[in-house]
Amino acid sequence: MLVYYIAFLVYSGYLLGIKYGSADVQQILAFVMGFVEVAFRKFSQHMGQPLTRDMNFMLAGLGIYTMHATFTVFSTPNIDNVDGTTTDIAWQTYLVLMLKPLSDSFTAFFHQSELWFRFRNWVKKVALPVLACKRIDYMALGIEYDVDFEGRGTTNAHPDYRRAKCYFDILTFWGGMCGNASFVLVSWVLYVGPNEYRFPYSDDPSLSLYGHNNKPYTREDFNDACIYASVVTFVLALAAAIYERYLWRYYPTV
Repeated sequence: MLVYYIAFLVYSGYLLGIKYGSADVQQILAFVMGFVEVAFRKFSQHMGQPLTRDMNFMLAGLGIYTMHATFTVFSTPNIDNVDGTTTDIAWQTYLVLMLKPLSDSFTAFFHQSELWFRFRNWVKKVALPVLACKRIDYMALGIEYDVDFEGRGTTNAHPDYRRAKCYFDILTFWGGMCGNASFVLVSWVLYVGPNEYRFPYSDDPSLSLYGHNNKPYTREDFNDACIYASVVTFVLALAAAIYERYLWRYYPTV
C-alpha cells in the first residue's frame, strides 16, 4: 500500500505539472512518467514478494498500469490548446503519450521471442555474475521443456517464463484499456450530462457548487482527448487480440 500511496502523490504532482506547465514541460512529463511507471511497477513487485506470484502480478501489473493510464488520460484535456484550435505542440504531446501504449504492445510480443529469452539467460549467466564479481551461473542456461506446470517464471524453463510473461502482459493490456476506456465513458457524462453546470474539473470548485458554469476546457479540448483515449483503447485491444491469437496458435499449452 505504501507504493500505491507514493505513486498517487507522484501522479497528483504530474496532474498539476500538466495543468500549469508549458507545452515543453508537458512533453517532458509525458516522456518521463513512462519510466516512473516502470519504477513503481518494480517497487510493487518487490514489496509484493510475500504474496503469491499471481497476486503480485495483479497488483504490480494491473494496479500500477491502470493507475498510470487513468491519471494520464484524465489529464489530456489540459494539453495545450490555443483559441479552440489544437496546435502542433499539442499533437506532439499526444504523440509522446502514445509512445507508452505502443512500447507496451511491442514489449509484450518481444517477451515471447526466442531472442529475448536467450538474452535473458545470457544476462543471468554472464553479465550479472561478472558485474557482481561472482562465478558464472551455468544453471542459468535455458530449458526448453516444462518443469513446473504451475510455474510463473521462477525457473529458467522457457514454458515457465513464457507463462509468466503471458499472464503479466495480458494484465498490462487490460490496465491500459480500462484506464483509457473509463475516460471515454465517464468524461462526456461529466461534461454534457446533468452535472454540466457543476463540473468537478473547474478551476474553482466553490463556483460550481453555486451553479456557475466555470468549465476550463473547450469542446475541442475534449474532442482531442476522447480521440486520443479511443485510439489508445483500440490499439491495446487489437494488440491484445493478436497477442492471444499468437499464443493459442503457436504455444497452446501455455
